[in-house]
Amino acid sequence: MAFFEAENFTVEEAGNVNEGAGHFHVLIDTGQVEAGETIPNDDQHLHFGDGSKQGVLDLEPGDHELTLQMGDGEHTALALTDTQSVTVEGSASINLDAPQDGDMFSTEETITFEPVVENFLIEEAGEVTQNAGHHHLLVNTDPVDTGIVIPSDDQHLHFGDGTKMPEVDASELGTGDHEVIIQVANGAHEAYPLATEPITITIEE
Repeated sequence: MAFFEAENFTVEEAGNVNEGAGHFHVLIDTGQVEAGETIPNDDQHLHFGDGSKQGVLDLEPGDHELTLQMGDGEHTALALTDTQSVTVEGSASINLDAPQDGDMFSTEETITFEPVVENFLIEEAGEVTQNAGHHHLLVNTDPVDTGIVIPSDDQHLHFGDGTKMPEVDASELGTGDHEVIIQVANGAHEAYPLATEPITITIEE
C-alpha cells in the first residue's frame, strides 16, 4: 500500500484541466515523463485519476525506483515529481488448505475456508495499513483487479470482521458446482493481488 501527499496543489479527479490541480501517477522503474507530454497508461505508469491519495502497488521482490508525478485533468505531465527507492524483501502469499478441489457439501453444512497467508496481516476492515487487509470469498467470478474496490454482492462475500477462517452456510451458495476463490483486500476493500487458485466445490441437497 502506498500513500501520496502534495503541498500547495489541489488533488482532484481527472477530466477538467484546472490551474494548480491534477492527480497522482506512480511510475515504476522508469524515468519521469517530460512536462507537457501525456503520461502513458501501462504497468509502469499507474494512474490515480479518481483523485485518490493512496493505492495498491504490485511489486516483485527486489529493488525498485518509484516516481510520484502529478498530471493535469487530461493526464499531461507536470514538473512536480518525487522519486524514492524501495526494497521489497518478501512477497506475500496465500494458499487454501481447505476445502479442497472437488469437495462436496450438503446444504445443511457450514463450509470453513482455511487460507494460509504469509507476510501479510489479516485484520478488520476500516483502517488502511501497510501489508494488511481482510478476506473475501469470490463465487463463480474472476479475481478483482489490483486496486479496484471489491463489490459486495452474492458473488463477492466480505469478511470485514478480520476472521482468519471465513465460514459460509452451504445453502447460501445454492446447489450445484461453484468455483471459489479467496482474495484479500485492504481496509477500504481495494483488491490486493493476493488470491488463492480457484477450486470447484459441489453443494448437494
